[in-house]
Amino acid sequence: MKDIQTGKYPVGGQFPTEEQIASTYQVSRHTVREATRRLSETGLISRRRSTGTIVTATHPTDKSYVAALGSMKELMDYTMSTQLEVFGQMTIDASDELAQTLGCEPSSKWVMLKTFRKVLNEPEPISYTEVYLRPEFEDIAKHLHGRHPSILELHRRLFDDPVHSVVQRIEAMKMPRKAAQALGLTSNDPTLKMTRIYEDKNGRVMSASQNFYVAQRFELITRWSETGETVL
Repeated sequence: MKDIQTGKYPVGGQFPTEEQIASTYQVSRHTVREATRRLSETGLISRRRSTGTIVTATHPTDKSYVAALGSMKELMDYTMSTQLEVFGQMTIDASDELAQTLGCEPSSKWVMLKTFRKVLNEPEPISYTEVYLRPEFEDIAKHLHGRHPSILELHRRLFDDPVHSVVQRIEAMKMPRKAAQALGLTSNDPTLKMTRIYEDKNGRVMSASQNFYVAQRFELITRWSETGETVL
């Protein structure tokens, strides 16, 4: 990106091949493909079958955050590149609707945190996020400030019972009123709702989050190979 912006690779000119980049930076082809994919998504380069990869702009044209969440490692990478900003906390009893959403017991007690999720060093939130913690994991809330570890990592560090599996559900919907009010949007704005549920080895829900992502600020990319391996 720096070489594009300084003119080393001018607009309209050829961008180096994957082999050349891998040799220059001494990295794997997998790393190069991921890096060039991100450059392409921000509009800096364009891949053309007949002429190769061409530089198309000097500055990114897409302000959305792109997340690759096809594996547990990618989920960890994503949560380490974003942070939660807590602005509300309360204890609630799970309604029938919430229990069905989270897969927990109706009327069970939860510590609910109202938060914004932000990309590190960026002022605008990419989502309104509600975090749900069982009371025995309430100490996680004390660590959600500044550049904090992920909830996955905090489960591992603070408790003897780490997260065994993560369930992720994605829905397209209109922005709920509570999320719209927090983000300064309207309930007619579209959102990508992502529910993330952290389970122990017995399938019991330990904690969960409901994320309402702002359109134009977040994009989710997942790619699989024929063998079933994530190749992003």
